[in-house]
Amino acid sequence: PADGIDLDKAHGLDLRTKHLISVTDNCGAKCPIRAKCRYLSLLNAYMNPCIDFQVCNHNFLLADVIKRKQGGNPMLPNYQAVIIDEVHKFLPAARQMYGTGLSNTEPEALHGMLEKLPFVNEKKGRLACKYCQAALNFNDDLFKYLARSAAGFTQSGEIQDRAKTHIGKHAQIALRALSYNAGRLAGLLRENAADIKSADALYHSECIGLMHRFDALKKKADLFLSPEDMIYWLEAPFELNNKELRLASIPKDIDKRLYMDIWSKPFPKILTSGTIAVNGGFGYIKGQLGLNRVWKGGILETVKQAPFNYKEQCLLYISEKTPFPAPPEGIAGTASDNDLEKKYIDAVVKEINILITAACGHTAVLFTSYRVMGMVMSRFRNGRLPYPVFRLSKGEPFALEDFKASGNGVLFAAGTFWDGIDIPGDILSSLIIVKLPFAAPDPVNEYERSLCGSELEFKEQYVFADMIIRLKQGIGRLIRREDDTGLISILDFRMRLGAKYRSKVLAALPEYRVTSSVKDIHAFFRNKKSEEYFTRISEK
Repeated sequence: PADGIDLDKAHGLDLRTKHLISVTDNCGAKCPIRAKCRYLSLLNAYMNPCIDFQVCNHNFLLADVIKRKQGGNPMLPNYQAVIIDEVHKFLPAARQMYGTGLSNTEPEALHGMLEKLPFVNEKKGRLACKYCQAALNFNDDLFKYLARSAAGFTQSGEIQDRAKTHIGKHAQIALRALSYNAGRLAGLLRENAADIKSADALYHSECIGLMHRFDALKKKADLFLSPEDMIYWLEAPFELNNKELRLASIPKDIDKRLYMDIWSKPFPKILTSGTIAVNGGFGYIKGQLGLNRVWKGGILETVKQAPFNYKEQCLLYISEKTPFPAPPEGIAGTASDNDLEKKYIDAVVKEINILITAACGHTAVLFTSYRVMGMVMSRFRNGRLPYPVFRLSKGEPFALEDFKASGNGVLFAAGTFWDGIDIPGDILSSLIIVKLPFAAPDPVNEYERSLCGSELEFKEQYVFADMIIRLKQGIGRLIRREDDTGLISILDFRMRLGAKYRSKVLAALPEYRVTSSVKDIHAFFRNKKSEEYFTRISEK
């Protein structure tokens, strides 16, 4: 349609398809629809010098920063000040923008594009297909070697977000061959573009675009041949029937790069977020983003309290019944471990059912593991709850809107629901956190561990601080307005009376009324909610 479409609202498209719907980094200047390109029109609009204030996401700002550093054309006008909101998300964006990735499916996709491209010289065309097939074969070999050495693959086929792998001798040979063939392909495509010239503007543009894609593939392979200054890992998207693997990396000195590229520049920067303070200070986020490199008098800091009366608006329930959890993700357990897992899931399901009933639906259940979420959800299927049930994950992008429309539904969620979701009012009145959101061990925090003098220092400086920011983000989904009321429940056994993290976590959170009594929960809802809240019936 003339007004375009928002991919976030496009039904029937999986994440992989959405990823493929994009504008390449190097659009050909002779593209026949270049004058009508909405993407380029938007970029040109961004450069309008008459704009006083401009809003963009973190990635776009960082793309502009990196282009300026590399001497390319800016993507934003010369700004005199920058406000970075939701700054707790800035590090993941920086890792994405400064990082590098190789996919096991990319050469195959490029091979399909190459087969449709006409060559003026048929011999060069056959040679290009030969080089492309060789690149495809060596890319397959590369990921076979990486998968064999990766930690995190399990018998169920599930993989950690970041599985440790090793670029050994055989992987290096495959990378060199991939780089060599991708380079030869880029050269042949450059020659073919010159042969086509302007005889066919569309094919010329496609040839130039494909040339850049193979050139970029070569550069990425070359980067992974020198992995000493990067943290790298193997990852797979959590999607059914998706066999994509990705070798990803970030530079070890990303904090230094952010300082050199942004914080050291002579214009004011304002960084804001509702959750970046840990125990009243910003030490953790400053270290992560390289802000600790700024001279001492160059930063002004302030912590503002939220405008909510948490003691009146909210009740915090901490379970005293949830047992020790199942074995860690990705580790095959013994028979006794399997019994432990079953007891844990049984206890979690029982607690969740009690809490959903007390809240009359209106509930979101947050998980740190898709696997555990699936096991728990399976117990609530087939109409076992008198409320509509929804699952929010990477493969169900519309579940959130369906939950909002339900009025009193139950949403099982992981991943994106932990931050950035806004559901004010009674629709969400109960938030259940199954486990404290400690990050799973991966190559990134393994590197962070190497920077610390002791295990205790690592846990205090990185692990706990990161968890608290994630937890505060998750909890922040509940109270969004001054008239919101609701229940927060934490089922993690480490939060019991006298347990390891209880006092530290409570000290880092707002001052809530705390209980372990279900009677208190019923009394809270009866006191805070209208009669309509308890009598509303949804269509299932």
